[in-house]
Amino acid sequence: VNEFGNLSYEVWIDATVIRHQTSKDPGLNVDVNGIHESYHSPDELIFDIIPSKEGFLNIFILGEDESLHLYPNKFEKREKFEGGKLYKFPRSTALDYEVSSKDSMEVNYLVLLYTKVEIPFLEEETPEKILQFIAKIDPWQKWLKSYSILIRQK
Repeated sequence: VNEFGNLSYEVWIDATVIRHQTSKDPGLNVDVNGIHESYHSPDELIFDIIPSKEGFLNIFILGEDESLHLYPNKFEKREKFEGGKLYKFPRSTALDYEVSSKDSMEVNYLVLLYTKVEIPFLEEETPEKILQFIAKIDPWQKWLKSYSILIRQK
């Protein structure tokens, strides 16, 4: 407790600081349509993208209990996307992206990482490893968007 009666915390952080020499490419953008703020469990996650330039996509789900590298996966192989073209997800008609929760309510984060060059994610699927992977990529090479998704039981 400080001199004003407020509760304060002192925290030590073990961090790696990455200083990039470039800034974001304003011409690199991806239009995303179809992602909702909330879903009822179980529900399908269906959306489409239109990238402004050719590149590669990684999609991650970050949750409290688990994280997942949603795309590419063993059923949907990595592909180079063309600029100006519409792509629907899931890419495979044999696959559904299911949004579900065992709890009455849960928040997950859908993270779309679009890069100019192929940068495969090969680490363990933990939030820390995913965020470290994203942070190491040069800003000029990437476009990043995250969506907060509320999942409720029906």
